[in-house]
Parts: sequence; C-alpha cells; structure tokens
Amino acid sequence: MRKKVIETTEMLNKQMGDALIELLKEKPISKISIEELTKKADVGRATFFRHFDSKEDLLSYRLVEIYKEYMGDSFDASYSDIEHSIKFFNFYRDTLDLHLLLLNNNLDSVIFEGFRKVLIPLEEQSDTDSIYTTFFTAYGLFGVILKWIKNGCKESSEEMAKLCRDLLSYNNQK
Repeated sequence: MRKKVIETTEMLNKQMGDALIELLKEKPISKISIEELTKKADVGRATFFRHFDSKEDLLSYRLVEIYKEYMGDSFDASYSDIEHSIKFFNFYRDTLDLHLLLLNNNLDSVIFEGFRKVLIPLEEQSDTDSIYTTFFTAYGLFGVILKWIKNGCKESSEEMAKLCRDLLSYNNQK
C-alpha cells in the first residue's frame, strides 16, 4: 500500500512540475499563480502546498527527477571520472532548451539547487573542510556549465569533461 502512495505522489509531483515548465514557456514565473498551475496539472492546491513551499522548489524537484530519469542506473562508481563527466555534460546538452528556459526566466538559482541536490547532498557531508571543498568545486563546475549553456553548448561534452578534469587536476596540484 505504501508503495502505491509513493508512486501516486511522484506522479502528481511530476504533473505539477511539467505543468509549470509548460506555463514558463508562456510567461514569467512571477505571473504564474498556484491556482493556474494546479489547474493545468489537474491537482488540488493542497497537493501543491503539501509537497512544496514555492514554485521554485517544485522546479528544483522536477530538475532532479529529470536528471535521475536521464541518468538511470548508469551513473555509478563503475564509470571512470571522464565517463561520468561526459554523461553529465550530455545531460545538460540534451536538456538545453529546458535550461535556457530557466535561465531566460532568471531562475539560475533553481538550476543550481537541482545541481546541488544531485551532486552534493548535504546530509552526506560530515566535516567543515569537506563541506567547503565540495561547495567550492560545485560552484566552479556550475559556473562552467552555465557559461557552456549560455554559449549554446558549442563545445562537445568530451571537450568540456576534459576541461573540467584538467581544471580540477590543476587545483589539486596546488
């Protein structure tokens, strides 16, 4: 019974996230009401507020889910660092339209929050040095990804993976 509730909740959250993305194609997030969103998603207002504090929280959730759908089970420790990186950059290339939509709506923070949730879950951080090192690396990588997206992903995923590997190697050599 519990599994069915979880599946239903995930389905409703997906519906709301997809509805919000569709509405963003028509107007800025500030002009989208919760009523309009829930009507488009065919869910009640209470459903939205039971799971999310804001439209931005919903978008962040949906980005993480899209990422998980894209990566599936293939993003694991059996891949080399360069293979992880290439697949990671492929995700951003393949979802370029969505990320440009968010950037054009000044939702960089939503992209970063989804990015952070995927790469650096806070509950896994234990010591202060580890937390700061992780955030330092994440913000640098996020800056590279944003610039790459804004440039239309002109460089290949392989080129970007190598660039980041070289940058991180350089940083670790210092």
